[in-house]
Amino acid sequence: MSEWLIKKTLKKRNKLYKCHMRTNEDRHYAAYRAVNTEVNMKIQMAKQSYKENLIKRLEEQKNTPHRFWKIAKEIYGNKKDSIPTLIDG
Repeated sequence: MSEWLIKKTLKKRNKLYKCHMRTNEDRHYAAYRAVNTEVNMKIQMAKQSYKENLIKRLEEQKNTPHRFWKIAKEIYGNKKDSIPTLIDG
């Protein structure tokens, strides 16, 4: 899914939302909801495609340990559960 296609659909959605807010008509709201659903599906597909691409890169044999962990952190995030520092006050 290309980025420009998502941006184009986002602009269309925002335009329909403004039109609905200005006129408060049900047909404008229905059009906005349809395009909004389309935008959300495109974003989900783009995210899934991105993650699948990362997983393919992760499975390559020529990865160094540094590159492997860099890609793994992109996929799973860098979650650290740390204890906050103590402040004497």
